[in-house]
Amino acid sequence: MAARAATKMSKKAKAAVDMSKHPPFMHMFIPAQQAKPAPPLGPQLGKPDRSYNLQMSHPPSFYLLRLAAGCKKGAATPGTEVAGRLTLKHIYEIACLKKQDAALETVPLKSICISLISTAHRLGIQIISREELENGSVDHSPEAYAEFLKQRDIDVAARKKALEEKKQAKLMRVS
Repeated sequence: MAARAATKMSKKAKAAVDMSKHPPFMHMFIPAQQAKPAPPLGPQLGKPDRSYNLQMSHPPSFYLLRLAAGCKKGAATPGTEVAGRLTLKHIYEIACLKKQDAALETVPLKSICISLISTAHRLGIQIISREELENGSVDHSPEAYAEFLKQRDIDVAARKKALEEKKQAKLMRVS
């Protein structure tokens, strides 16, 4: 009888202790104003004493670069196509914003700028230097840039239409 009581007590004690050990950091993207201690976020954050440490960070750099350039998508062929244009001042401002993140606090600002420039090149975003602006080789006025973005939207729509026609032609050959 005593053995059964001891077994029941040990099972209850084991049930009370949380056996799962969480890693010190968990990365997840949660839409704005939806970080609540309810599922799906709550059970992942749970600790035995029901405490948690929530650290907010800025959006990913590719999102900030696309937002600053005003383009909806990156270039399909980044080496040949230009999806948008940014100046070094834009890169510096985004780097200052990203410097506030916990992961980048100890990284020098120059390294963050270099990383942002390489990300911009991979997205097909052209970086305009001060010399190009002063020489007039690139017109970065708001009117000219708006015209550039309109032309890019037309080109993207034409490419999308061509791909759709190609897909339909392939479907017609198969059937």
